[in-house]
Amino acid sequence: MSWCIVVSILKQGQTVSFSCQNIEQNCNYVYWYQKEEKKTFILILRIQNGYCNVYSDYNHPQKEEFSVIKQKNNCNLRIKSVKVSHSATYYCTCWDSASHNYFLTREFSLCRIVFGSGTRLFVTDNPVRKPKVTVYPASNHESNGKTTLLCLARDMFPDLVKISWKMEDEYGQTVEVPKAETEQLEQREEGQTTSMIIGPSVVVPIYC
Repeated sequence: MSWCIVVSILKQGQTVSFSCQNIEQNCNYVYWYQKEEKKTFILILRIQNGYCNVYSDYNHPQKEEFSVIKQKNNCNLRIKSVKVSHSATYYCTCWDSASHNYFLTREFSLCRIVFGSGTRLFVTDNPVRKPKVTVYPASNHESNGKTTLLCLARDMFPDLVKISWKMEDEYGQTVEVPKAETEQLEQREEGQTTSMIIGPSVVVPIYC
């Protein structure tokens, strides 16, 4: 299952479409799910891949507000006029075509369901605010040779910040701090996100 999340921030009344990424192309049917925060997955509809035939008899409370649009060679999920209640993460899944055919012919097979990348939709009429980011040295060089840094991101809207740590390599290029050499912790609270990195003392600058 892929948990790579794309974020889309829209105002009410705008139109959005979601494409199904990172799944195999031989799927017979693509299923779209809605996942609201702290709630379970809800099936919206099923699309026959290649033909864009739609099956929406799954009793989703907003099923009349979802449709399918063909864009290039893809059959994409579409919301013509978004509203706040559409704010959620949307995932596509598909049956492995070979396993699905075996299932229909009643032959023994392990049916494999593949999840694609998710898209987080945030609908709001409020202006987007970039986070204020501050880095604090949480500790001096410790006796074990490690250093701790603290990064605080606050006052952002919406609260969709992901903190990553970067450093300069020997060629002066900015690269991700190797996770194998550090311990990274993250805590989320309303209106702010805090990340802490613990690693060996280095002379190169580290940024968040």
